[in-house]
Amino acid sequence: MSINVEIQRPGAPRGLPTNIQMTRWLGHAVRHLRSTADLTVRIVDQQEGAALNARWRGKLGATNVLSFPVTGLAAIAPALLGDIVLCAPVLKAEAKAQRKTISAHCAHLLVHGALHLLGYDHEQDAEALKHGNTRAPVTGRTWVSRPLPGAHYPAMSDEPPDPVPRTWLNRTFDPPRARLAKWLHPPARTRQDLLRQCHEAERHNLIDSDTAAMMEGAVLVSEMKVLDIMIPRAEMVFIEADATPAEFLPAVIESAHSRFPVLDVKHERALGILLAKDLLPLAADPQQPFNIRDALRPVIFVPESKRLNILLREFRLSRNHLALVIDEYGSIAGLVSIEDVIEQIVGEIDDEYDVEDEAFVRSHRANRFTVKGRTPIANFNEYFNVELSDRQYDTIGGLVVHEFGRLPERGDEIEFAGFHFKVLRADPRRVQLLRVMRTADARAGGSPIGV
Repeated sequence: MSINVEIQRPGAPRGLPTNIQMTRWLGHAVRHLRSTADLTVRIVDQQEGAALNARWRGKLGATNVLSFPVTGLAAIAPALLGDIVLCAPVLKAEAKAQRKTISAHCAHLLVHGALHLLGYDHEQDAEALKHGNTRAPVTGRTWVSRPLPGAHYPAMSDEPPDPVPRTWLNRTFDPPRARLAKWLHPPARTRQDLLRQCHEAERHNLIDSDTAAMMEGAVLVSEMKVLDIMIPRAEMVFIEADATPAEFLPAVIESAHSRFPVLDVKHERALGILLAKDLLPLAADPQQPFNIRDALRPVIFVPESKRLNILLREFRLSRNHLALVIDEYGSIAGLVSIEDVIEQIVGEIDDEYDVEDEAFVRSHRANRFTVKGRTPIANFNEYFNVELSDRQYDTIGGLVVHEFGRLPERGDEIEFAGFHFKVLRADPRRVQLLRVMRTADARAGGSPIGV
């Protein structure tokens, strides 16, 4: 067994043992462990020691040693024991009062702190060690067989004490109880299991609804494709390669976008991406010569079928924020931005340039439409030339929830009023985005599930 010790000495006074000595003492203390142990020792002054003691134990003044065991990460980082905090002024004062050398008392406190990291308590484990026993009565771990002379173990804990004392009865029934709990609450093995646990955490007020929605979005974003969120070609704001600044600047200013695809005259081939910031020199001197091809950035192409989680990773690695979407024939079908992907996780991101009367419906190929859940039913009726009732509900999302009879989850589908609705995005409170097809088109083209 080996030990890795990080020793932090911010403003530590002189006269304390060296890092090598401290590491040797700690290595002796945890020598019974079978794997490498990692821990941190921090030596603090009176002020920091008092602040930590007040925060974690609710007591005034600094104490000699504090231990912070790592309990929640044991499954993924079993070698990580935790942190030990030594207060140098208290250590020196106690050594002087007990007529001990600073090195001896430091060794004693380090061993004491290591005991807590390994799960020992004061009343039983320390008493056993004080009398020279080599096996602790609670945890069953082998420990130091030769405790320091005159050792005493002052009350110290970094966590609130357990209100139920651990007795032989606890030790007898804890393992079966743990197995029963694991059987009643099995670990998540599928995405649906993980989402169910997320919803349970929200119901028990462990997390709020916004956090639950983001967690659900992060899990389910891998099930969505570029086709589900892309801006169709008909709604793209682009610039022709042969256009002059006087011709394309009005469209740039009106759209307030930061990136623009540059296409050829026939609008069939993309030459690059133009950044709005590259047009700033024209604001100072509109008459200066400007060749748009000299300012173009490389463009990346993605297929309609690419998964959003893969696209997000590619955006991060390539440091691109915009990609053109191509269909199965290699033609430009639309565009997608990194903001579109992130919105699937965190919800709508509105900035100062977003307007409230933004298009509620986006048209795609094959008579498919993306409809926002907050689309007023009147707007839906006008767009699709239908007459859905808006007496009980104002938005199409509310009407869809009513037809389901419950709050639907992402991926749920339903047919009514001549339309096929698929929930693309929803949080625990509302439906945010829908894929809509007329029922006849959906049946003629096959089920849109997984599209």
